[in-house]
Amino acid sequence: MKILVRRGRLDPPVTPQATAISDFSRNQVTEEELNSEAEFLRDSEIVREVVLATGLDQVGRRFWLPNESKDSQIERAIRHLSKKLTIEPVRKTTMIAVKYDSGDPKLAAQVLQELAAAYTRKHRQVQRPDGEFSFFEQQGPVQVFLAPSRTI
Repeated sequence: MKILVRRGRLDPPVTPQATAISDFSRNQVTEEELNSEAEFLRDSEIVREVVLATGLDQVGRRFWLPNESKDSQIERAIRHLSKKLTIEPVRKTTMIAVKYDSGDPKLAAQVLQELAAAYTRKHRQVQRPDGEFSFFEQQGPVQVFLAPSRTI
């Protein structure tokens, strides 16, 4: 999966004083911003959502301890998923490549789709002021389309 990172709309600051014209033409994504987005994809809350949505906490139960708590199983699945995810910025682009290795192609696709959905939800939550998203959500549905990427 590949994620394109780009700048959203810039809102000019509103102040009672007259201000100098700001430079709103800066559209380039910096390397630091790209790395921050890649780190954001590795966030434990996002990975936890993926584990719970895909049932990865139930996969491989025969290897777990008999009296292991549900929270321990989830934490173990989060660590396992984190190790199998490869999240790297693509050199000289504003894209992030995300890979998940699995013997089951359907599971791999499901994990990547859930990761994209959890990332999008968390990103909206972090980037929008309280109440702003609910207003726009009422205006119409938001759709995210993912295309599988292939490396040659």
